[in-house]
Amino acid sequence: MNLGLRVKTLQGARTPSCIPSRVSNLVLYSNESIVIPAKAWRGISTGLIIIAPAGYELWIRSHEELARRGVVVMSWPKEGEVTIVGLHNLTTKPWFINHGDMIAFATLSPTVPIHLVLEESST
Repeated sequence: MNLGLRVKTLQGARTPSCIPSRVSNLVLYSNESIVIPAKAWRGISTGLIIIAPAGYELWIRSHEELARRGVVVMSWPKEGEVTIVGLHNLTTKPWFINHGDMIAFATLSPTVPIHLVLEESST
């Protein structure tokens, strides 16, 4: 199945890309240069507006190169401007992010309605 993902690139933003071996992951890049202090987190703009198709949500995930070095993304579903909230530097040294650096992956996940069935306890 091939889903169309609407992406608008804001001024100065790098166009997201797909890695051929990981076609379900969209690579996101920083749209700014920033320093993340040791043991701290920062929101980093991608400069993108991404609209997921109806029935899907976009999940932001850690980029493994950064994660191996101690910088991780807190995952959450997102629609609209994609700002990586919670790019967290777990190391003891400042981490430098340059404009255009790979910072995260985005994946589409179907949203499935939850039907809650409450059962009475037998105790």
